[in-house]
Amino acid sequence: MSDVKVTPGEIDEFAKVVAKLHDDWINPNYAAVYVAMDKPSTPQFGSFAAATTAATSYDTKMTAFRTAFQSLAVLLDDVRQTSEAIAKNYKDAEALAKATVADVDKALGESVADDGGATNPSST
Repeated sequence: MSDVKVTPGEIDEFAKVVAKLHDDWINPNYAAVYVAMDKPSTPQFGSFAAATTAATSYDTKMTAFRTAFQSLAVLLDDVRQTSEAIAKNYKDAEALAKATVADVDKALGESVADDGGATNPSST
């Protein structure tokens, strides 16, 4: 791992790419954003027992989707902010070379939750 070289410019560029990804992710012109943010109505499957079960299952899955979508938007913004902070703090190769793992961990820790934003997909 010690042979990996990263320049401040690359970190700054990474931050810009993540910022664009975040901005696109929350752009209301995309169908996924509409579904995730506006909670469209549940399709009407009918009133018989299987239809009611299907509607409940649909609502549960859509709630999980909206939650995951919104969590990812927050995490993308966290990565953007962290990358920008690292690029700002280490503007040249010398400063970056002097940075310790603890310095970078501290920068990451300021904007990423202890669990890294992890969710358990099997819980949905």
